[in-house]
Amino acid sequence: MRWIATAILVAIVVTTAFGSSVASGKGPFAVSVMVDFGTGRILWADLSMPDGASMWNATVNAAARLGLDLNVSWYGAKPFLNDIGDSRPSWPDYWHFLLWNVSRWDFADRGPADVPVTDGVVSGWFLSRDAPWNFTDPWPGPRPEATPDASGRHPVEMFRYDLDGSGVAAGAGPISAQVAWTYDTGAYEITATPAFAHGTVYLSTWTGFVALDEGTGALRWRNPAVAGASSPTLFDGRIYVGGKDGGLHVLSESDGAEIWNRSLQPDAQFSGITASPRIAYGRVYVGTFNETGGDGSFVAIDLYTHDIVWSRPVSSVHLSSAAIADHVVYVGLMGRFHPSDLTYAPPYGLLALDADSGAERWFVATNGSVASSPAIANDSVFFTTKAGEAFSVGTDGIVRWRQHELVGSIASSAVSNGTVAIGWGVFGTDGAVQTFTLDGDVRGTASLIGTPVSASPTIAGDRVYAATNDANGTVYAWRLPDVGSGEWALQLAPPDYLLSSPVVHDGALYIASDNGRLYRLADVPASTASGIGVVALIIGGGLAAAGVAVLIAVWSLRRSRRGP
Repeated sequence: MRWIATAILVAIVVTTAFGSSVASGKGPFAVSVMVDFGTGRILWADLSMPDGASMWNATVNAAARLGLDLNVSWYGAKPFLNDIGDSRPSWPDYWHFLLWNVSRWDFADRGPADVPVTDGVVSGWFLSRDAPWNFTDPWPGPRPEATPDASGRHPVEMFRYDLDGSGVAAGAGPISAQVAWTYDTGAYEITATPAFAHGTVYLSTWTGFVALDEGTGALRWRNPAVAGASSPTLFDGRIYVGGKDGGLHVLSESDGAEIWNRSLQPDAQFSGITASPRIAYGRVYVGTFNETGGDGSFVAIDLYTHDIVWSRPVSSVHLSSAAIADHVVYVGLMGRFHPSDLTYAPPYGLLALDADSGAERWFVATNGSVASSPAIANDSVFFTTKAGEAFSVGTDGIVRWRQHELVGSIASSAVSNGTVAIGWGVFGTDGAVQTFTLDGDVRGTASLIGTPVSASPTIAGDRVYAATNDANGTVYAWRLPDVGSGEWALQLAPPDYLLSSPVVHDGALYIASDNGRLYRLADVPASTASGIGVVALIIGGGLAAAGVAVLIAVWSLRRSRRGP
């Protein structure tokens, strides 16, 4: 599709193009416009529009407020939106104009210039690929997960929040440490991180998949047949998650019923698929871990036919969830697994694949296995290795910088506002959270003696949150960018290892523990907290001392706590 740059036309339409809207004699009107990039990034603009305006005028005003360029083609007086911002979609991916209809998004039967503004109307632009058009009702295209209510505007649809793997929440997290509720899943060693949409928390455990009420922690449904370490991905009312049986499972968000599945690693022995699936370009992308030894694979599956579009042999993918941008997939490789001694052999490093064909773009070898998920920012890919390396590699495959620590890392980097936050430490080592500039200069270090940070740090607002993978698993909060002064530390009760990464949604922090519980931490008065479990709260400068703990390392019970 050829695009026409229309900066002048956009300026004209702000003042003249009111479409065919019908004046109501009232106004101004409160309207909302959502922009969902289909990558986990979702923006909202709440506007006051005059009588006689159209939702196209609202779109133009929303783009100006959000700092987004519009690329528009004109057919007479009718606009066709080619792009918002710099997404650069290529057919059959395009921007859909949707209207909120009481409880769901519907495809608009008119163009935005023909929809008059009325009080409370909500429109959305959603970049996605449809199912094959069949011109039947209802519209066969996918619907966004976001909803107009305050708590539903920024769902967490995937591990690390977005396809860039940024590790950055849409809003700020808690400024104090209060347990609002806990839910005991009855599982053990929870590795997955939850996803959030429609007031529901979705979490995979080793004994089944659960959906909880976000406000109360009450169980909504459970599917015991789908279990494992993979973090779920939400798309169009469905949950995509890897299973310990080596299959990709697709569940209904509403009741957990399985819709379809695809076996990808039929010889799974224990872990199965541990990476989180990624959805882009009408496909599901995920890597597999060959537990019998040798290569795993990385595959692309069609969302609608469920066929494997392409499959590429790679050394095993274990925990690393791909980052995707500009039709390139970036994923960390653990190396070839040797089940006899539980080790990995080269090749390991960062692999870049063409998202459309699976062809290799480039490969950067490292000195150790890559279990971390890549994060893309500033045309660079950031990741860590079990050999104690932190990398910044350009999207062209050229290494920009490399830092080396005495301890390894399996934690994914978080990148926000020019700061890279990295967690250091694997099972049985010291730990730290360290921040860097995008150029690799150290900004600050928060050392945690004897307590490794194996879970991936998350950034929310001006804070970074992390957790320790030791017998007295503790959640920490530091101020960015230098993490020089810790704000709080909370030891979860009953104490246990924390390999599940913290995630922030709607102002609260959620984290799962090896004790089988999911915790919601929020800024609530102590009198209204659930009171489930006794916690230890440490404020300010006592963080380093609070991190000292006696490590309990029983191999027969703690195999996965060693990390992959």
